[in-house]
Amino acid sequence: MTTGGGFRTTFRFFLFGHETLSEKNLRFYHTIKTAVKLYETRRMDKALSMIGSREMGAKTLISQQEYLETSYPDRAPEYVEGEVVERSVPNLFHSKAQKRVLASFERVEAKLDLFAHPELRIPVTTEKFRIADVVVYAEQEPTEAIPTQVPHVIVEIVSPDDRYEEIMTRLEEYRVWGVPHVWLVDPGLRRGYVYHEAGLKAVEAFQLSDFDVRIPLEEILR
Repeated sequence: MTTGGGFRTTFRFFLFGHETLSEKNLRFYHTIKTAVKLYETRRMDKALSMIGSREMGAKTLISQQEYLETSYPDRAPEYVEGEVVERSVPNLFHSKAQKRVLASFERVEAKLDLFAHPELRIPVTTEKFRIADVVVYAEQEPTEAIPTQVPHVIVEIVSPDDRYEEIMTRLEEYRVWGVPHVWLVDPGLRRGYVYHEAGLKAVEAFQLSDFDVRIPLEEILR
C-alpha cells in the first residue's frame, strides 16, 4: 500500500492526470474529492478502493454516513443508492427564478405559516438524498439539520444541462414520498408545470388553495 507522501502523489496523479475527464465526468471528480476526504481522516483503505473501482470502470459506492459526514467545498452533490451524484450548475435565469419563488413565499410566511428554504437536502427514500431548489414546509418549520418531515411544496427549476429523464425521476420521487404540491419551472421555455401521477400539466400560475396562495408564472419569470 502506498502511504505518506507517495499516497499524496497518487492523488495528484488522479486529480491532474484526468483533468479532461473531470470536465466531462463530474461524478469522477466528486469520487476523487470524496476519496481525498477519506484519506485526510486516515481511512486510506476505503479511499484506495474508491479510486481503484473507478479506474476499473465499476460503480463506486459509499455509505450514507460517509456521504453525510463529508464536507464538499463546491456545489454539494446528491446521494443516490450509494453513489455520489453531481448536480447541474445553475445559470442566471435559474437563480433569478429561484430567488422570486422564495420571495413569493417569504411575503406570506408570517401570516400563513409557510416556510420556504433554498437548496435543502432531503431524504426522499432511505437510500436517496436529494437537494431541491426550493422546499416549503407548512404550519411547522423543521428543526432538524436534514428535515425528515414531508414538505408541503417542492419547486424544481430547470437548468440548461438537466436531462428530461432525470427531472421526471426526481419529480416522481417527491410525489411518491407524499409531497402534495410538486412544481417545475423552466426559465428557458418560460413555462411552468404542476406534477402529479398523470405527469406534467402546464399552468399559468401556481396555486395552494388550502392557503389561498397564487403565484403567477410571469412573476417568477419576469
